[in-house]
Amino acid sequence: MKVQNYMLTADVEVICPHCGSLESGFVGNPAGGEFVCDSCGQPYQVHKEADIEFK
Repeated sequence: MKVQNYMLTADVEVICPHCGSLESGFVGNPAGGEFVCDSCGQPYQVHKEADIEFK
């Protein structure tokens, strides 16, 4: 059996927990990272085991 060792994704987006703004532009998995919202300027962290929703 052949094994695929990579996946492709179009967008990675996170909703700011302060203002609800949709943050995008992440390179790689943002889980476990700390960021500052582009809209409201508040810092937030993405839980290291955050759920991923596929659309």
